[in-house]
Parts: sequence; C-alpha cells; structure tokens
Amino acid sequence: MAAAALSSARWPLRSTAGLAGPSRALARGVPGGANLPWSKLGFGVHPTSAIVKYSWDGDAGKWDAGVESADPKVEVHLLSHVINFGQAVFEGLKAFHTADGRVVAFNLRCNAARLGRSAERMSLPRVPEHVFIEAVERAVRANVDFLPPYGSGGSMYIRPVLFGHGPSLAIAPAPTFTFAVAVTPVAAFFEGGLKGIKALVRTDVDRAAPRGTGGHKVAGNYSPDIRTSAQTHERGYDVSLFLDSKTLTHVEEFSVANFVGVTRDGTIVSPQTPSILPSCTRKVVMTMAADLGLKAEERPIPWEEVPTLAEVAACGTAVVLTPMKSITREDTAEHIEFAGHATLQRMYDHVVATQTGVVPDAHGLLHEISLN
Repeated sequence: MAAAALSSARWPLRSTAGLAGPSRALARGVPGGANLPWSKLGFGVHPTSAIVKYSWDGDAGKWDAGVESADPKVEVHLLSHVINFGQAVFEGLKAFHTADGRVVAFNLRCNAARLGRSAERMSLPRVPEHVFIEAVERAVRANVDFLPPYGSGGSMYIRPVLFGHGPSLAIAPAPTFTFAVAVTPVAAFFEGGLKGIKALVRTDVDRAAPRGTGGHKVAGNYSPDIRTSAQTHERGYDVSLFLDSKTLTHVEEFSVANFVGVTRDGTIVSPQTPSILPSCTRKVVMTMAADLGLKAEERPIPWEEVPTLAEVAACGTAVVLTPMKSITREDTAEHIEFAGHATLQRMYDHVVATQTGVVPDAHGLLHEISLN
C-alpha cells in the first residue's frame, strides 16, 4: 500500500496565465524546469500545474474526452457516495526522466489492470486501458516541469482516482462518476533511503478481512490505518506489520507496502493470499529476481518462518524496497534483528536502474511519453 493522500485544498499554481477554463491548452516545459530542491522534497504533495479529469457519460456508457484543469479541486455533493459510502478506488505509479533524456511511466499497464479490478469490486465503471494511459500521459505532459530530472534521485508520483458522486441515499450505484489524475514530484518515501527501519507486528488490529476488500486498492482500506500507524510511531517503531486476521499465524503485509523476504539460500519470498493488495512493484521484483540469478516464490509465509529469513523489506510503488532493521512482536515477546540487506540492495539498484533507463528494459516496463 501507499500511504500518501493528495490534499483537497487549493494548490498554489506554477502559472495560470492564458487559462480561461479547464479546456484551454497548458504550457509545456522540460523535466526539471521548476528548479525545485529535488532531493529534499520527501514524499508529499507539492504545487503543480494541472490535473486531468474525465466524466462518465451514462447515456453513452463511456468516459468523455477529459479536460486538463489548473484547479485541483473537484466539487461533489455532500450526499455523494464517495463521502458517505467510500465508493472510491485509486492507484499509485511513477514517471521518470531517464539517462537518455526520455520521459517514461513505469509499469502503468499493471496499474490500469488493478484499477479495473478494484472498480469492479466497488461497482464503479471500468476505465479502459487506453483511457488510463491517455490520462497518465496528459497529466505528465501538463506538469513535466515538476518531473525531477535524471540524477536527482526523484520521480513524479502519479495518483489516478476513480469515485462515485451525486446526491443519493441509496446503497446502489452512484448517479455519476469521475476519473481524475493528479501528480506531484517526490523523493524517497522513507527518510534515509535503504537504511533499515523498525517494524512492529500489530496483532491487536486486523488489516483486512479474509473475503473483504484487502486485495483491492479501495480508499476506505487506508483511513483505519491512520490511527494504527500513529500508535506504532508512538511506541517507537517506523511501520506496522500485519498477520492474517483469521488465525494470526501467517504474514500478510506492512501498512504501507507488501512484505518481501530473502531466505538464507537467497530465494526471494512474498506472501500469497487474496486479502493482500497485489503490488505492481512486488510483481516487478519477483519477475526481476531471475535477472540477478535469484529464485522467487509467492506462497504462504507462516510467522515461524520470519526469524529464519536473512532479509526483510517493505515493497511498493513509493518505497520500491525498504529493508527492516528489526521486527518486534509484543504479544509473544519476540524481537528479530536483521544483520544486513545486501540482496535487497542489489534488487533495489536493479529496479531503479531499469526505471531510469540505465540498464535495458528487459521486461517491457517503460512506457515512453511524448512531450509534443
């Protein structure tokens, strides 16, 4: 999971000159044109130029042509499903400026497919892959000045959102729907890069029900974790780790990312269960393992196996791979420490090198975005 949330407040704009309305063309720039302190941005919301919005045409049964708007606000009725019933899903992916000067979105077809599965679960109209790709391309082009330049270590975080709105009190499909894409420049999600962090196993809270929405990127999955994460931080830990809610015997995922481990024989392992969000970045890691001569297994991981792992990391779009220095489980008084993260470092470097075009894109993950 990714824990970032785009603010609903008005963003300061780079420039609105010549923008009489959302349908007017926006000025185009170059990667890094905003000249921000790229390495100091952290993982948060920063001012950009525009969002892209599409509206559902119920009569035609399809999405409209979409508009680019300098105003990041979306007006909805107070009795809308998105506010009252949480009928919303979202995605998170990144764009990069590569070593050879291209602008690329990473692994976006995986995100398009996952948004479609989430939409179906939440009774939202699917966004066809070509509309998803078009929306991402338009959002990146409209804000390319805010794409961190190659060598800065940064990227552009892309947040597609799909939700139902319009006045309604019924537990039924919403009167209308909006699909929108916002972007923001980011540095690393966790401060300190690949330095290890401390995880706390939360057996007092269930992350997801066995047959619930944990396997989908549903907005309502994340709000309950705000309090849980705050409690974890108050106890002196950096991130929460959850076990399966039915038996508390198997690892599921961290609050902000999937669980990835490295066995002592060098095999990369990650849990397999329908209640875990299928991370697109985890899929990349498991696929790229073979590039480094490593085996990869997606399978149930019993808690008893965790102390035997050589390395453990949180894996997701925002973090790629963030190693654990330790995992503590208070209810059983267990404290597990990890000596290093050499294998995870190799994998992290390989993924980042692929994202930024330093090594060949052997798996066809880079989608080039024309700035014309």
